Amino acid sequence: MKVTLSEHQPGSEYGYLVVVREPHDPKYYSESTLWYHIKRALLKQGYDVIKKNPGRDGHLTGAPYYLRTRKGAKGRSFYVWHEMYALEALYAPFNEKGTLELDVAFDVWR
Repeated sequence: MKVTLSEHQPGSEYGYLVVVREPHDPKYYSESTLWYHIKRALLKQGYDVIKKNPGRDGHLTGAPYYLRTRKGAKGRSFYVWHEMYALEALYAPFNEKGTLELDVAFDVWR
C-alpha cells in the first residue's frame, strides 16, 4: 500500500491523502482493517498517527473511524477522514478501483 499526503496549495489547511493498492496487497472486507493498514503506512513514513472513533473524540459525526496525529506530536498536525462514510463503505471503492482519496485537515492542534 502506498500513501501520499498532500495539500491543496502550499500552506493550505486542507488537503488529501491518496491511497494506492500495490500488487501484493490483499482485498479488504472491513473498514477497521483498511484504516489500520493506512495508519501503518503513515507510521512507516514517520507520521505519529492514531486511529480513533471521532464521536469518542468529541466530534459530532457518525463516521466510524478517522486518523489523527497525537496531541503534542512534533510536526504539522492533521486529521484524515472519509467524507462519504454515510454513502459507501471505505473498502468497497478501494477494492474495486485500487485507489482511494481521503480528506485531510491540517493544523488542527493550535
